[in-house]
Amino acid sequence: MKKKIKNVPLSAKTVQDRTAQISSNVTHMQLSDIQVRKKKEELLGFLPFSGQTCGEDISSAVKKCLEDNGINLNKIISIATDGARKALCAQTFSAKIVEVMNLVIKIINSILAKALYHRQFKDFLEEIDSPYSDLLLHNKVRWLFRGNVLKRFASCLREIKTFLYEKVIDNPKLEEDKWLQKFNLISQ
Repeated sequence: MKKKIKNVPLSAKTVQDRTAQISSNVTHMQLSDIQVRKKKEELLGFLPFSGQTCGEDISSAVKKCLEDNGINLNKIISIATDGARKALCAQTFSAKIVEVMNLVIKIINSILAKALYHRQFKDFLEEIDSPYSDLLLHNKVRWLFRGNVLKRFASCLREIKTFLYEKVIDNPKLEEDKWLQKFNLISQ
């Protein structure tokens, strides 16, 4: 019986309908997972673009896709795009994300700009056997490097806090839950 069923030819329309149904079921399962706050990495969809696109086009399309699927933007941890589009999206971050990035850059610069602090920070990392020997300097021209800067900062956050505390450099944002949530959102 199974052999006979396998040999039944399917029309292109049947295959298309079944594919759409499977896609709908998968999307429904993903959305219900998101609604119950399960932390999960999932593909929500593909957004086709034609011709030239700018960061605003991509940002708007992603926001619309999330809204169409009933997903609150605050529940999103990260959004992946291909490289060129990622560059455009990176230039259209919300003010909250820019605020986080600016503080990270300010802290990095405060450590790296003064030769004495920089040397002491590198010595401190070596002394505690950190897997890293230094922080990465952010450069606005090299936007792709931003992710590496954030990841390194995140990996060294405990050490950075300790170093700043020892130098009596006050950065209360580094202790705020809201700031840390935003930071974790963009550093992953």
